[in-house]
Amino acid sequence: MKKVNLYIFLTLCSFAIFLLTTPSKIKAEVVDKQTQHQLQDYMKNHHINGVMLVNGKDGKPVTIENNETTNKDQIVKADRLFPRHRFKDVTGTAVYQLRQKKQLDWDTSLSKYYPQIDGSKEITIRELMNHTSGLINNDRPFEPLRGQKAQIAYMLKHLKYDHTHTWDYQDVDYEIL
Repeated sequence: MKKVNLYIFLTLCSFAIFLLTTPSKIKAEVVDKQTQHQLQDYMKNHHINGVMLVNGKDGKPVTIENNETTNKDQIVKADRLFPRHRFKDVTGTAVYQLRQKKQLDWDTSLSKYYPQIDGSKEITIRELMNHTSGLINNDRPFEPLRGQKAQIAYMLKHLKYDHTHTWDYQDVDYEIL
C-alpha cells in the first residue's frame, strides 16, 4: 500500500512540475502609434532600407517602411518577395537532414567543397551554420545575377576572410551552404 501511495504521489508531483514548467502562450503586444513612430525613426537614423511588420490594433499587421537608398530599383517594399531569405530555413533544414543521415559532419572542412576559398581548411560546416566562419561579403550586385554559376562566381570574387571566427551575421555563410 505504501508503494502505491508513493507512486501516486510521485505521479502527481511530476504532473505538477510539468504544468509549472510548460511555457504559456504569449501574445505579441499591440504596437501603438508612438512606438510605430519610434520604430520609423530608428530605421531612418540607422539608414535601414527595409520593411518592419508589427502587431497593430485588433491583431492587424502594421507595415513600417523606410526607403533609405538613392537607387529606386533597390527600394524595399512590403509587397516585394525576397525568396533568398526563405532559402535559409530550407538550407538549414537540408544541412541538418544530411547530418542526420551521416552524409555530412559538423566538423567537415569547407575545403572539401570550396578549396579555392581563403581559409577554407580552418572553416567548418558548423561555423557556417553558426555565422562564425570569419567569411565576409558585404558587396551587393547592382542587378540580379542570372543562374547559380553567376551567383557563385560573384560570391567568390567578393569574398574576404578575416581569420577571427567570432559571431558575425553574414549572408555568405548560407550562400556557401
